Amino acid sequence: MATRTRKKTDNTTSEVVGAVAGAFAGKAVADVVDPAEEEKYWEENYTTRPYYKEGAKFVEYQPAYQYGLTAATKYPGKSFTEVESRLSRNWPKSRGESSMTWSKAKGPVQDAYDRTLKLYEERLKVDKEVDTGEVDVRKETVTERQTVDVPVEREEVVIKRRPAHGGAHKEAVDGQEEEIRIPVKEERVRVTKEAVPTEEVSVERRKVREVKHVDEPVRKEKIRTTEKGRAKVREDGPVSKS
Repeated sequence: MATRTRKKTDNTTSEVVGAVAGAFAGKAVADVVDPAEEEKYWEENYTTRPYYKEGAKFVEYQPAYQYGLTAATKYPGKSFTEVESRLSRNWPKSRGESSMTWSKAKGPVQDAYDRTLKLYEERLKVDKEVDTGEVDVRKETVTERQTVDVPVEREEVVIKRRPAHGGAHKEAVDGQEEEIRIPVKEERVRVTKEAVPTEEVSVERRKVREVKHVDEPVRKEKIRTTEKGRAKVREDGPVSKS
């Protein structure tokens, strides 16, 4: 008799079905299943299920098993209770020549659906988004002080004194004032301003490629089995990469 362990996480029911005896002990089917192997498994084990009626042939249950397997592939990640109402509505169109009503087909359909145990892992999905912005380029006037040294010339009057020679003149000191006018010149600095172009500025856009390092933890699901007593576990099918 096959045993079933029910585990509930985040309001989603996941059923793990494993056989404890025989060659089918501990078998779990991943996302990709072999319909022929599944049909062989149920043909050898359908008589051990609680819905089996004495004397019933496997062909009576075969459409239900096939329907459950197809549904498990169609609705990955959903528990049977989440899709049961949808499966019951579609059963009359999917049962083919089978005369089983949904109340009788539900058992084998759920068995086949729940036998497909799917393992999930998180993978990073990185998207790029473009940030748009604007760059304003404008002219503004900045006042700064410039110092320029300009050489200039000016004239000075130099008075030189030296001893006089010769005799005295009686009219030399007559009490009258006398002056000499000597024009002198001086250069002055006149400052004017003019605007001269110093440089030209052109504005353009260019693309710069760089690599952004993304480092995030991800989770993945793995199967863990516990052996009790003399039961042995053997796994068939594809092995997920760790």
